[in-house]
Amino acid sequence: MTDDKGQPIPGAAIQLKGTSRGVTTNENGEYSITVPSEDAILLVSSLGFDRQEIALGGRSTINLTPGHGGF
Repeated sequence: MTDDKGQPIPGAAIQLKGTSRGVTTNENGEYSITVPSEDAILLVSSLGFDRQEIALGGRSTINLTPGHGGF
């Protein structure tokens, strides 16, 4: 996860919607989370940005960059 200038966002929270399963991004803005299905939804939040829901839509890699108040 990077900001709009390409800088990593460490400490952002990534949670699997409907569960308590979650991770935080490392110092390089990287994260990994195991999801039960390709229809899963991730809840993404970080200080200074609006919380967002991101549908996986069958993707196995999600690169996040916040913009316009959210991700």
